[in-house]
Amino acid sequence: MGINLNRGDLEYGYPSFERGTKFSRETNCLYFDILNYDASNGTVVKTSSGDLDDSSLEDWLFKDVTGQGADSESATEVFTGGLRLLLGQCDFESENSYRLLPFAEEKFHIISEHFQLPSQFIPSMSTTLTRSFKFSCSPSASYIFTPATCFVHKLALFGDGQYHISTSYSPQQNLTYALLLFKPRYDVPSPYSTIIQTLTNNPTLAPHPLYLPVLIAELSVESSAPRIQSAAQRLDGLERAAGQHEWLDVAMGDPLTLDFTSATKQLNFASRWLDMEVWRCKANLLVLENVKAEIDFLRNFDAGNEGARVLKEEGTRLKELIAYHANTCHNFIHRAEFEKQRLQTQIAVVYQFMVQKDSKINLSLAETTTIIARESKKDSSAMKAIAVLTMCFLPGTFLAALFAMPFFNWEGGDLPVLKDGFKYYWAVAIPLTLLVLCVWVGSMLLPWRRWMGKKQRGDVEANGGDRMKGE
Repeated sequence: MGINLNRGDLEYGYPSFERGTKFSRETNCLYFDILNYDASNGTVVKTSSGDLDDSSLEDWLFKDVTGQGADSESATEVFTGGLRLLLGQCDFESENSYRLLPFAEEKFHIISEHFQLPSQFIPSMSTTLTRSFKFSCSPSASYIFTPATCFVHKLALFGDGQYHISTSYSPQQNLTYALLLFKPRYDVPSPYSTIIQTLTNNPTLAPHPLYLPVLIAELSVESSAPRIQSAAQRLDGLERAAGQHEWLDVAMGDPLTLDFTSATKQLNFASRWLDMEVWRCKANLLVLENVKAEIDFLRNFDAGNEGARVLKEEGTRLKELIAYHANTCHNFIHRAEFEKQRLQTQIAVVYQFMVQKDSKINLSLAETTTIIARESKKDSSAMKAIAVLTMCFLPGTFLAALFAMPFFNWEGGDLPVLKDGFKYYWAVAIPLTLLVLCVWVGSMLLPWRRWMGKKQRGDVEANGGDRMKGE
């Protein structure tokens, strides 16, 4: 049976429900290029995008973009920096619980060598933890791309899924090759259009190797806002239902009519949401702090070209952007902690009203029990009266029944009053009465219940043995 991707609890597990990753039979991914050139009339920004397969992937990887500007129309253009981005979606195979990489195995090895991906890149995809780490690259003899360092980041967005990012940077060329893999949780629309549009709107920041992780971190931070707001709305609804508010234009609810099972469930959900968003914001803060430290690391590269100077200037802008997102994370954390305090108060209020409702129910039960006892006493008095009346009439009834028997001769004459058959009545009645009394005494003294219990257990064991033989 496959894993249900709509289960919300899957996001909280570590290790995740995924067994690992698998390669596709064929490559199916997208690419996006944004390249900057200096020309006599100013900066020229060239963008391009499209689909890649097994036949076109290597052509795209090994294309010399640093000399692309020297064409017949503008031979004076000089490459100053750019971003070459591969985008792929890792679908989930519910039959075997594997993530499917959008590359054939052979092609991915080519990508890995070109980007100089670390060996930890693929294993880190199977966890749900936010990641941020860096590896140095080996010297490359290729003139197409000579990376010096590789950054790997992983961030999660609620509802959409997780982003796995690798950016390899060459300070000599001011060129970044990036790999962005998206692991969807639901059948959500492709998120790439928003990312590409943002990169297009920021051509000077786009080549920076750490701008793409900051961009994804921004999406992750923004996904926390509706979750915290939703938890706050749930608490507002409970306050209205319990009458625990000061809004004059909102009716006060009766707290004793609350569905306490539903209320506690809502409180538990809200608590988990808030804890999850605090965890997400703190994880994003760790990523942003790591990126901020790496910006200073990149400033130490002295490639001696115009691109390096631009990279240092854009690093300042990027740090300002990081400070903005970090401030947003801190505000979300404070808001979540405030809502957690409200939630704890709501839990105390709900349990207090549960106790009050239980007390009210117990009082009602006590009143009902008193009424039942009173009525039972009346019934007992009536039965006692009936018993007294029965005792009063019992001797006369017995005598009337006895004298009505045909064993008496009331006509007189020479015949005796008692007939000879009267002795047979006593001969039968007295032993029969004694027999009934003996049976009653025996039923009270003998352990019938214990004997019946043993018999029932023996029957059950016998039936179980017969079933086992039949199987």
